[in-house]
Amino acid sequence: MIHLLQTGDLHLGKIFYGNSLFEDQKFVLKQLIDKVSEAKEKEPYNAIIISGDIYDRSIPPTEAIEIFDDFLIELHKIDANLKILIISGNHDSATRLSFGTKFLEKQNIHFCTNPENCTLPIIITGNNFKENDKDAICFYQIPFLNSGSLYSEEKNQRLINQQELISEAINRIKIQHESNSKTKNLPMALNAHLFTLGSISSESERTFLGNAEFINKEIFEDFIYVALGHLHKKQKVCENCFYSGSPLAYSFDEANLQKVFLDIKIDTQKKESSSKIKINEIEISPLHKVQKLTGKFEDFYRMTKDSEFYKYKNDYLEITCTDKILIENPVARLRENFPFILSIKQQAFFNQEKTKTSLEKKEVLLQNQNLDSSKLFIEFVKDVESTDNIEEWESTNSLFCKIAKSVLEEE
Repeated sequence: MIHLLQTGDLHLGKIFYGNSLFEDQKFVLKQLIDKVSEAKEKEPYNAIIISGDIYDRSIPPTEAIEIFDDFLIELHKIDANLKILIISGNHDSATRLSFGTKFLEKQNIHFCTNPENCTLPIIITGNNFKENDKDAICFYQIPFLNSGSLYSEEKNQRLINQQELISEAINRIKIQHESNSKTKNLPMALNAHLFTLGSISSESERTFLGNAEFINKEIFEDFIYVALGHLHKKQKVCENCFYSGSPLAYSFDEANLQKVFLDIKIDTQKKESSSKIKINEIEISPLHKVQKLTGKFEDFYRMTKDSEFYKYKNDYLEITCTDKILIENPVARLRENFPFILSIKQQAFFNQEKTKTSLEKKEVLLQNQNLDSSKLFIEFVKDVESTDNIEEWESTNSLFCKIAKSVLEEE
């Protein structure tokens, strides 16, 4: 049995609406370290898989580098035989991340930042960590591939789009795997950073342009397991292919999503492919949850311990105020009750903009056709109240029509 733990898209150094997440990131990495430590006594992990985007930007702040260094040191202290597989993502600087990789490899920490190194095999064994162990798999790593990062001998040119690049890398892996006597009888596994066609993205990711940047999942059929990074929502691509997602929510469209590490057990001895892989989700407890709340400003402003919103006071919040009038300095006024409020939306502002646009349209309509008073009133109510339910306004509509008729007769 091969025992793996998968994560990725750490984005160390991320700034979330102007707020540093260093403490939040250290908090979740400590949970991973604790899981590895707990498992050592019963079912030790054979490898940790980290699928890219270690840092949030190519030149990470010093504290982000220190956090990741400390993280690797703690894992190595727990188990020097534990193999750690790491690739660079599209947010990382491959050159900077590759510093010291030759030395780290001797400590069982395997970085892959150079696309040309995708064919280097990393043999992961179960039980007693012996390379002649019958239960073993061969891992390959594909970092994020920039346009032109691989050359095709067949096409006699540098490859541009993601599908071509990944196809070239996997073709090279297969050729190398079959030609190596140490690996050809072992199942292949893959760690990669890419966007599979049909998967679900979120607002916090850098998007690719065009379908040429998406990868068809059929390309992974020859691998016993594929660990993927880039997408921040956990998801299953196919029976042998999973995104663990990011360990923290990095946008408000990820609010209320349970973040996880993936615990993977691979039984290479089983004949049925569907029963070879067992996935368990290890739920992550964030230091501050990311939440979206909706309500009237007064309910947030005069919040008490008995309020429905009190339980969110220590969360990162995006609040939508449903008031019909604009509130002045709402963030500053709510900060005392909600110290981690990051964003506020006022429905009145959007209604105001919508009404302004609609009234401009009405002016054009009135210039080109005669609307009777009743229809004009109904259109006005729909715009100002943002509703299509006008039954409750029928009596007012009737009164409006009488007044309008009286005014027109006087003119």
